[in-house]
Amino acid sequence: QNGLATVFGRTGLIILISLGFVTRSPAPVICDGGPVVSTVVASAPVLAEAGPGTAQFIFNLGGPVGNDTHLTLQISGTAVNGVDYQTLPTQVTIPAGQTSAALTLTAIPDGVTESPETVTVTITASDNACVNVGSPSAATITIVEAIPSLAAALDDPNLAWIAGGSAVWNAISTTTHDGVDAAQSGTIGDQQESWLQTTVNGPGTLTFWWKVSSEVDFDWLRFHIDGVLQQQISGAVDWEQRSFQLPTGSHTLRWRYVKDVNGSGGQDKAWLDQVSFTPTVGAPVIVVQPADQIAWEGARVTVDAVAYGSLPLSHQWFINNTTPIPNATNASLVLNSLSIGQAGLYRLIVSNAQGSATSSVARVALTNNSPVSAVLLFSDTLTYSPFASALANLGLTVQSFYDQTSFNLALDTANAADTFAIVDAPQAYYAFSRLGAFLSGGGRVLIQAYSLAGNPALASSFQVAIENRSPTALPLNNWSGSPLFSSLTSPIPFGPIYLFEEAQRLHPLGGARSVAGYVSGVTSGEAAIVIGNGGRSIVNGFYVEGATASPDAIRLAQNEISFLIGAFGPPAPSMSELFRSVSGRFGFSARGMVGQVVVIDGSSDLRTWTPLKTNTLSDVPTTFTDPQIPAPPSRYYRLRSSR
Repeated sequence: QNGLATVFGRTGLIILISLGFVTRSPAPVICDGGPVVSTVVASAPVLAEAGPGTAQFIFNLGGPVGNDTHLTLQISGTAVNGVDYQTLPTQVTIPAGQTSAALTLTAIPDGVTESPETVTVTITASDNACVNVGSPSAATITIVEAIPSLAAALDDPNLAWIAGGSAVWNAISTTTHDGVDAAQSGTIGDQQESWLQTTVNGPGTLTFWWKVSSEVDFDWLRFHIDGVLQQQISGAVDWEQRSFQLPTGSHTLRWRYVKDVNGSGGQDKAWLDQVSFTPTVGAPVIVVQPADQIAWEGARVTVDAVAYGSLPLSHQWFINNTTPIPNATNASLVLNSLSIGQAGLYRLIVSNAQGSATSSVARVALTNNSPVSAVLLFSDTLTYSPFASALANLGLTVQSFYDQTSFNLALDTANAADTFAIVDAPQAYYAFSRLGAFLSGGGRVLIQAYSLAGNPALASSFQVAIENRSPTALPLNNWSGSPLFSSLTSPIPFGPIYLFEEAQRLHPLGGARSVAGYVSGVTSGEAAIVIGNGGRSIVNGFYVEGATASPDAIRLAQNEISFLIGAFGPPAPSMSELFRSVSGRFGFSARGMVGQVVVIDGSSDLRTWTPLKTNTLSDVPTTFTDPQIPAPPSRYYRLRSSR
């Protein structure tokens, strides 16, 4: 027999379950802590056919299990297994008690210049009942040609270069900065790119000269460090020098000439010259200070800094200036589930044999967006706006606008601190000349990226750059977007609303962060939702109207609005799938908001409660098995949010 009671207390909803079984019956295998998932990632996106460097497929488990796990693999791609690279097996073993294994991809040089070739490894099955196949279940590495002539053209003999894309970069002597030679992007068409890449070991200083002649604001020369966009130029830009300080470790540097869906301008080319990397010696110097962070409770927050100096460098993070954080000894500090107790002041001390350096203080805070007194909604000729329905559901009074002159005037005269603006405008480009000032003045804005496509200055005020555009609608995957995905499944399917552009891929800039994207895992240039300005702006790279299920569109719009106006509270956690193991232990599954920290308490009399376990909830149910065998065979359980 079993019973269920729901009790409301001062701390919120508490779910009580009393479990008792009179008879014994067969039960499924109970894994310690519940089944974990297996995933695979690539250690690097590309591998030079003749070196330098190596690449691996890395297989991870969500936690250790008690026996060996054998994962069945499918090997595919345009490269031939055993011909273009040393043979990869179709099975990998993760030993009992361990959480990872790796397969090294070793290219076989053939002396023939050829197009890039791909190797994809997919996990198709697991022989362990405690391990399920998770996401990402596939990873791809591209084998490319190393190009010796580029090393001479780019003037640093210590750097090895690879190139790829729809057409590779080439060494030329006609358009240069040093008057001798340079590298020029390949000839590409719409929605294609030509990229150039090298790897360096920090710390040190990188400098280079670059130039572009392209369709202004639509075709771009972009520079990335470790997959993160740093700067971009477009239009007619003559030779300019750039400089970057790189911290300790290996860093992948990539320059990309990227075209949008149509059109071209100028010479439709990009150039690079005089690339130089100088290793740094001496006492530590912090060149990038940690930035303030504002996030919702339960979010994953990263605070990091960049330092350089003679190796080895030691790092130690402190909270509230004086308290060292155990095991926080990397350049990046990750707070996996932000709680009230983690809000505070953080600083980093970096040291080596020559001395030490202390960073500035970064404040980490929970979002404190307050309710608003005015909502301004700009919507053009669409007959249906899910934002209007979402605002009505939230009981908010709205001023609606259909021309940008009136909208700009309203922005100009609004009290930015308690005004919220929504731009739902997929039909045309608009200047929105007052929107940037409204945002910088403390206003909150929810906008679709199409409104930023022709205005890169306005886009930068929202801390985004538009990577490229898609003529088809794309699915929306939850990366770390709770509570934006509250009551929604991932991915959310989208259908076309029959516009020239159905989606825009985004890059976060500055302190902004990506929380959703068009692929299953976090991938540079595939972001779909970017939160910026300390939690005061959201940019959607899609049209909410395109959500295949109308309730999904309204719910997504409502979640985004609620986040920006501070109307969110974590949903109450829940229990389900009750069981009793063959050994007599009780258990159940716990569900709730992704990233929510919950405590499971047990009691024999509903008066005295004992904490049994603390869990961080994910997007799959968390299985709990009571470590004790109750005597007599009954026990009460409650699930509560941790504060």
